[in-house]
Amino acid sequence: MKYYCDEACTFHANASSKWFATDLLPEMKNLDQMYKLTLQENAPLFLLVSRTVREMMKYSGDLKTKLEVEKQKINWPKEDHVLSLHVRRGDSCGAYQSLPAGRKCDDLSSYIPHIDTMIRKYAFKYIFLASDDPKILGELSNYYKDANVEVLTRSSKLTKKLDDIWKRHDNWTIEKVLEKNLINGREVFEDSMLDILLLSEGDAFVGKFTSNVARLAFELMYTKENKECIRPFVSLDASWCFNFGQRIGYNQRSNKNFYC
Repeated sequence: MKYYCDEACTFHANASSKWFATDLLPEMKNLDQMYKLTLQENAPLFLLVSRTVREMMKYSGDLKTKLEVEKQKINWPKEDHVLSLHVRRGDSCGAYQSLPAGRKCDDLSSYIPHIDTMIRKYAFKYIFLASDDPKILGELSNYYKDANVEVLTRSSKLTKKLDDIWKRHDNWTIEKVLEKNLINGREVFEDSMLDILLLSEGDAFVGKFTSNVARLAFELMYTKENKECIRPFVSLDASWCFNFGQRIGYNQRSNKNFYC
């Protein structure tokens, strides 16, 4: 678990100023140019990967439109800062728990102390929640109902459909559900992308970096608005992980390696 924010983009509690960083990202003509520049800067791997993700994630106009529509639907604030919260449960509470060093199926109570710290330190009035467990929204909203903190989340039919599937088949992975043709693959991709993009629109992050969704969202958050800035974050388990599909990630809670 770690709290960190680069001094170049710190904002103060109750301040109205937006995030700022010392340097704007250079415009890259291609990934090769970006890679060479990053090597010249002797930059860490996180910077290289985040820049690569930014270039690869230039999504279509259709998806961009859907993102803006979703933000309007949930009343995303135009001025105030938003805390991004990712609570992965679903198949991580079933099949994936049996995998080596898999994520622990945590209740919301495990996240609350870290959310409280973020709110206390940065005066967040909004939390964006992305979760595959419909119950989390009610629990989170009820917890902060008297704290002048509003919880924002998407209304997803897919989440409800998957929740019903997990209740009947708690040992199935998302891949198994797709294999059985119980859900549409394109729908899963688009739904996940909207969650990732909305998470990346936030100004701080709480979640688990054993999750590819969490890491991808945080990489995009790092390059948000064409500015490089490590926002405040808390990971409940791993510090980070590269090399997708390789068992080299280190889960600090289980003291074991996991597949990135």
